[in-house]
Amino acid sequence: MKNQNLSPMEDSKLHRQKRLLFNKCANDYSATAPYQIPVGQSPVVYVPNVTLHSPYSTCSWDPYSYPSNPEQVCPTGSQIVLTTFVPLILDPILTANAKLAQTSIQYDVDDSSTITQLQSLITLHSTLNYFTCYSDQEINTIKQVLANYQWSSFEITIKNVSCGTDTVQTYIVADVDQTSSNKMWNFVHGLESAIQTAGVTIKQPRIEKFHMTLANVKYQYPADCMVKKLNQKFLLSNQFGSVKACCFGVLGSNGDIGIHFAQDCSEAEKLTCAR
Repeated sequence: MKNQNLSPMEDSKLHRQKRLLFNKCANDYSATAPYQIPVGQSPVVYVPNVTLHSPYSTCSWDPYSYPSNPEQVCPTGSQIVLTTFVPLILDPILTANAKLAQTSIQYDVDDSSTITQLQSLITLHSTLNYFTCYSDQEINTIKQVLANYQWSSFEITIKNVSCGTDTVQTYIVADVDQTSSNKMWNFVHGLESAIQTAGVTIKQPRIEKFHMTLANVKYQYPADCMVKKLNQKFLLSNQFGSVKACCFGVLGSNGDIGIHFAQDCSEAEKLTCAR
């Protein structure tokens, strides 16, 4: 029914706005954290079997593995964080699809203020290991193992969109396909085994799916709706793109990044990977 107090042009504009709003995912401002951290417990402590509710009910429950304030959440003497990752910026199709997805994440929602951060397109990556709350001696040993580790390149294909939730926030991510996941699990298990052989205990083995983070969002963000929308709207081919993993990076707490290369990649591939 038309609003008799509006001109035809105003009424048409109102209907367009309603259609746009109707197609947007709606924030749930009543949503709260899925797990209330007890007083005195660090957010990096992983408690399994937490029940997730809307608007993030379809997300996975993951460890909070990369704290920005390790000096506050890690035990005294074990406050170093190290992350290994594969850069995913080499495929222009993958980057273009990531941009499309981020545009939808930002604009196909009724209020974008619940978005904490969109992942920079020049830092797209898939994390291999999170080494959280280690001592200086442990980190030095881990770095030595990583520097000397012998490995061969493998293909990573990014497929569908999903989401993950931890004790701090929710993440909209693009997952690797099953074949890539198997290769990455083998690689990570090899790294963890080598590190433990060197005398360092893996405090939190990786359990979450391998993925490429697109955005960090608050618990109130409509993650369930957005994941469904992205998989329907942008991924008709059900694939973001593929990258040959010829190197992996090592990111330290101080922001320094080291690069280690696969033994079977050419010098040109290594240069491209490390740029």
